[in-house]
Amino acid sequence: MSSVPVQSDRTGGDLPEASELERLVEQALALAKSEGATAAEAGASVADGLSVSVRGGEVETVEYQRDRSLAITVFIGQRTGSAATSDFRDEAVRDAVAAHPALNVERVELGPMSPGVAPLVRAALDVRMPVSAMNLDIAALQDKVLALDAVKSASLRVEGIGVLRVDVVERTPVLLWWTDGGLHLLDAEGVRMGAASERSDWPDLPLVSGVGADREVAQALEVIARARPVADQIRGLVRVGERRWTLVLRNGIEIMLPESDAPAAVSRVMALHAAEHLLKRDLAAVDMRDRRRPILRLTPEALYELRKARGVIGEEDA
Repeated sequence: MSSVPVQSDRTGGDLPEASELERLVEQALALAKSEGATAAEAGASVADGLSVSVRGGEVETVEYQRDRSLAITVFIGQRTGSAATSDFRDEAVRDAVAAHPALNVERVELGPMSPGVAPLVRAALDVRMPVSAMNLDIAALQDKVLALDAVKSASLRVEGIGVLRVDVVERTPVLLWWTDGGLHLLDAEGVRMGAASERSDWPDLPLVSGVGADREVAQALEVIARARPVADQIRGLVRVGERRWTLVLRNGIEIMLPESDAPAAVSRVMALHAAEHLLKRDLAAVDMRDRRRPILRLTPEALYELRKARGVIGEEDA
């Protein structure tokens, strides 16, 4: 920010002191800076005098004149706007500069983003063009974009000739979360990215359910990663009592995990399965909550056959 020398031609009457004009210039420069100017120049002058007209060798009129002017040039990025006003009020100076056509923003340019996100960003901005760059509240517009579920971070800036550039980093869904309100997409931080209409629309995303599942996304992903040997058999992961997980397989087996170190418990189950084909048996559940040993629960049919084989159930009861 810089100022040009002020001028005060004192030919009579009370005129502002040079120090007062300097204060006005500094005030104008500070105003420009506060409105986002990258540079600015300003100058002020005040003068008064007499204008005399003569006709036929005689004085016809004598007029007293007083002129004052504040001129300011503002640079915002590659754009420049200049204005001059005789009104020294802050709002008058700002309005004069903001109205300069050189500072108009004519259009919005979106950076790379998915087809589903782009229209949401445009709708969130809701800016009528053209608009002066000095009248754009970039921070407020950025907050609107960041409020979108699918946006993780956003950058907005005026660049080039009349362009508002918008770039975003989109959130990436890693889980589908089933709640009473339906299906929701979750990113790695547990942030809801919006609703998912059908499970079939996201076949590659693991399904989780239960209250508090969104607060334990990292652990859920680790549990699922440890169960990779049976990945194609996983139906979903259920958060139980906001304390622990149960891994549900497509064949109906429930792997009940402990409250702490659930991933390690899954690894133990996978080792047992690799050695003994554990998860291909007629089991209803594999209870890993007891750290000393897993507890296997048979299906009702398997339990019936076992009791029958042991003679607990007679032929007449079969």
